[in-house]
Amino acid sequence: LVAYSGFSASNYLEQPYNSAMEMFRSPTGIFCIMGWAKTNGSTAGRDVFFSTGTPGTEGTSRSLAVTGGDFGFYGWATAYDSFTTNLTMQQGVWYNFCYVYNNGTHYWYVNGKENSVTNKPLLAYSGNPVVKIGDIITNNTTTRSFNGGLSLLRVSATVPTAAQIAKIYEDEKHLFQAGAQATLYGASD
Repeated sequence: LVAYSGFSASNYLEQPYNSAMEMFRSPTGIFCIMGWAKTNGSTAGRDVFFSTGTPGTEGTSRSLAVTGGDFGFYGWATAYDSFTTNLTMQQGVWYNFCYVYNNGTHYWYVNGKENSVTNKPLLAYSGNPVVKIGDIITNNTTTRSFNGGLSLLRVSATVPTAAQIAKIYEDEKHLFQAGAQATLYGASD
């Protein structure tokens, strides 16, 4: 199991534009972003671990971050949107997160359970979105690098059910216990 950390304005992962990423631009889009995250304490007020948008183009950024102990979605377009979870994260503890956008409704799941739901369609934008892991896509000098670790990060153009999200958490949580020695293989659990 690998976790990525040490993010900064010059140390991040980036996926250049491809047409599959246009799902992030549409108000009627459907997508899911899930994985595991742990924080080491915020240094920027909003530690961004996933961001998409058109670099250098104002009003196109959509980001997932940890802010004040909550997971949050932050969207910039002609108006600013933010939707956060209802929890207080402990530093140094792994949390499973799943953010779902389904045709105008935002869902946050934490450790396999639905945490918050907000109904508000994303605002459409044009451009060629890229994806950045560990820092924000922005058109100024602001950095909001993630101060923590990320593991098993996945992005999908489909939406899992609540039961599937809970099962993923139950299957993977054993890998994040201290000294875990586990192998996932075949059809066996």
